[in-house]
This record gives sequence, structure tokens and C-alpha cells, in this order.
Amino acid sequence: MNSWLRRPLLALLSASALMSTAGCQYTMTPADLLTVPQAEDGNTELAQAIRVALPPRAKLTLSDQGSLAAVRKADVDGDGRKEAIVTYVTDLDTEQVMVMRAGASGERQGWHKWFTLAESTGYGVDWLEVDDLDDDGRPELVVGWNEYDEPQHRLFIYTIAADADLQQSPPVPLAELTYEQAKLGDVDGNGKAELVVIQHEREQMTASLHLYRVSAGQVKDELAAPIDGTVDGYYNLAVGQIAAGRYGVIMDGGIGAHSSLTNVLAWANGRLMRVYPPVSGREEEQWNASSTFSGDGNGDGILDIETLVDAPGQPEDRSYADTLWIEERRQWDGNRKFDVVQQRYADYGQGYAFSFPDGWYGQVTVSRLEHTLDEGVAIEGTAFEYVEPKTKRRAPLFWLYAVPLKQWDTLEQQWKAEGGAIHVLTKSAGMTYAVLEREAPKGWEDEIRKRFEAIRPGADELAKRFELIPDY
Repeated sequence: MNSWLRRPLLALLSASALMSTAGCQYTMTPADLLTVPQAEDGNTELAQAIRVALPPRAKLTLSDQGSLAAVRKADVDGDGRKEAIVTYVTDLDTEQVMVMRAGASGERQGWHKWFTLAESTGYGVDWLEVDDLDDDGRPELVVGWNEYDEPQHRLFIYTIAADADLQQSPPVPLAELTYEQAKLGDVDGNGKAELVVIQHEREQMTASLHLYRVSAGQVKDELAAPIDGTVDGYYNLAVGQIAAGRYGVIMDGGIGAHSSLTNVLAWANGRLMRVYPPVSGREEEQWNASSTFSGDGNGDGILDIETLVDAPGQPEDRSYADTLWIEERRQWDGNRKFDVVQQRYADYGQGYAFSFPDGWYGQVTVSRLEHTLDEGVAIEGTAFEYVEPKTKRRAPLFWLYAVPLKQWDTLEQQWKAEGGAIHVLTKSAGMTYAVLEREAPKGWEDEIRKRFEAIRPGADELAKRFELIPDY
């Protein structure tokens, strides 16, 4: 796997940024997600039915993209009642999708297996979603399977009749498509979801983006546009509102060992036109030194792109591995500009991120710290530093450390001896995440000192801006 995929299981992660788009919150560990629903929320009967319906020695599993659960509920046939969709792997390492339904008056009572979809490749479920693509009141069930080599994935679209007897044989798909990336979303602003698919012929170095619509029981390829086929692979696709009142798609692709590029296509006059990088601008604007993930990073309902900016003040002779980045979320203004709407620093090794307040943009940088405890144990941290605009003098606003729980007491005592307010942000997975506030240098002028104090966050702001990054 190329290192430009620095955050595996993309849609599970799209995590801190992209989960906000789906309105999800990460509150469980992956092991928790692979359990049969417990007794809460009236799931007792369903949990028992799943245990009975699963083949011997089968284990629940997650799709690579989409839902954060192995058991999810959705109305797959449009009758107003939710079915249970269960993803699992058999003892022969074959993944399957089982749909269970609950009987009503005059029908078979309780939860029971309705039908099962089985993979043919042995590489698992990539994506699973339910949506009414033709707005006829009968949802479509979309299932994407992983494949070995090319094409990477194969997608099936089903329409399920509520009165169909599917216990003996599964439904027949409306369409079968190959894809590298696929998403459901509103491309043209008509309020309905379309299916957007990237197809990539790597050997021929050609790629195309397709817009599919479902109508009268048929899946129609209504638009095909050539895109850059020289990338190693497209690993992220976002579909929806890309500016106020404007819709389209954003694509992120990997280049070489760790670099990436981003393109934004906007819907206009019945077609998709490129708006990023600007056609008349610098092509290098689309490049990043590492992988980036577009999506609704700031949770305002509008998609944005992610770019990486060198944290100011780093040594010029630093290596790539030693480079610190500030992640910027940029949003299209609907015309020519992509304005910064969010900055943050993410330490994927330590598993946390810290979002910058608006007033920090261009005035705060980060650097690495190393602290040796009394017992000789070295721990790493990050200094968040104010950069004085005129002289470029730097001074830490605060230090942030991820410390093993058993060593926290030692570090806390050393910090108390140094002076400065101490804030414990959270404790998780055997680690304490804590901040030590720093003071402005004694030699700084009063005016500069006041600016330093004005942007230093308090305890509430520190807690608000800090977040853990799930480790999959």
C-alpha cells in the first residue's frame, strides 16, 4: 500500500473531518462495532435473531467505507419499516451481506433472514448504502465489493420489492458497474442523490468520471468526463455542495510515494467544469506533499479541500519525515478564490489534532519538543508558538504532550515546579493529553505581550479545539 494513504479505512476516518458530514460521532472502538446489538433500544429480539441466522463460526465485519457498524437499520423496500443489514465473514473467509426483516400482523412474526448477498472474490465489502435515487418511494440498495487487482471494485444496484420472497434466491441487480471510487450525492443541486463513479485504467493511464441516474428501473450513464489518469489511484471522492448554491465533486488522488493532488469540478449548464486548480492559474496549486482528504471539514454543510502548509520556522535542511504540516481547509467562493475556513495541526503518531482559532491564521506555528522525566524516560510533545509579525520572533503559547498514564504524575510534578497553568484535556487508551501554558518572554514590549496574551486560549478553548484521532 502506498504511503500516500496515510489514513487507512478512509470513510471510517474521513473520521474527524468527514464523519461530521454524515452526522456521525465516533464513540466506540472497532471491537465494539463488531458486536451484535445489545438490549438497548428494543434490539433484544434482533440481537437474538442475528445470532441464530449467522452461519456457524461467522464473525461480524465492517465495510471499508460508510457505516460505523456491522449491523445497521434502513428501509430497503420502501414499505415504511426498517430492515436490518448485517455484514459478516464466514469461516471460509467469504464476506456476505444479510438483510433481515421483522414480521407484522398476518406475517411471520419476529426478525428473520430475508436474503443474503455473497461476494465472489473473497476481498470483502467496500461500500454499502441505501437511498431512493429515482425518488419513486422505493429505495435502491447499493453494494460495492472489493476485487483483486483491476478493476478495484464492483458495484451492484438493487431495487427490492416489499412482497418479494427472497429467502431462496437473492434479488437480481438493476446494474453492475466497476469503479475505483463511488459516492452517492447531489451533484447538480436538484435535491436528489446521484451516483458518481470514478473508473481508472491504470495501465492505459486513462480515467473518467461518470454520473449515473436511476429512472424507470434503469441505471443510465448520463455524463462521462475524462479526468487525470496518470495518478496512482483516486482514494477519495466527495459529492455535494461545494460553495453557497453551487454543487459538484471533489477528487483526491495519490502520486508517487506520498504526494497527492486535488481537483474540484462544479456543475454548470448541464456539465461539470473544473474550478480547482484554476484553469488559468498555477497547476502546482493542486499538489500536496502528502495525502489530503476533501470533505466537509468544518461541518458547515459545504465541502472543502484540504491543503498542507509548511509550519513556519522549520530548518531549511529538514527531511520530509521531519517536516511539520499545518492542515488548511479551503472553501470555494463560487467565483475564483478558495478561502481558508479552518487550520489545524494533527499529530497522527500521537493520535490527536488541534484546530486553530480564526485569529491564529498566519500567527501561530508548531515545533517538536522532547522532555526527559526524572527516571530518564523521554517523551515527545508539541509547542504551539506565537510568531510576532514584524520581527518573526517566536515564543510558545503552550506545550501539548501525550503522556503514558503511569508517567503523568511525574510530568505533572515537574510542570508544577516550572510554573504555568496545567490543563488535562482528556485521558484515553492509556494516555494523558495535557497542556502547560507558557508566559510571554520577559524582554518583549508591552504591545507585543498584549497580542501574545490575547491569542493564548483558555481552558475552555483548549478543550473545544482538541480532538482525538481514531486509531483503526
